[in-house]
Amino acid sequence: MSRHSIVLVETEPTTRTFLTRLLERRGHGVTATGDVDSAMAAMDGGPPDIVLLDGQGPEREACAVLEALRSRFNGQSPKVVMVGTRSRPKEVEKYCALGADAYLSKPFLMADLDATLSQLLPG
Repeated sequence: MSRHSIVLVETEPTTRTFLTRLLERRGHGVTATGDVDSAMAAMDGGPPDIVLLDGQGPEREACAVLEALRSRFNGQSPKVVMVGTRSRPKEVEKYCALGADAYLSKPFLMADLDATLSQLLPG
């Protein structure tokens, strides 16, 4: 998998550090943040290839981010992978309807994340 830019939004510091290291070892450029405001600021220069968005916080916050990403980049919004513990089909469908391209339930295997990234990102 070639190098892609990833914005990681993960509220749990240990998980954020762990995922950042694993993604960087796979050759990706990672901007890791612990909150939505920092993530949005990190995208001021343009959209990354993908956003890994922690769905652990308030549902309204995740929904607001998905809507903001869709409107902010005029149709050039990044691919979004929601990561969280909400795995009920209706919740996953809601996130996808708002613009999420995939949903990974915690805990997940790194192979699952790799497969999702390979599916969503070119070459």
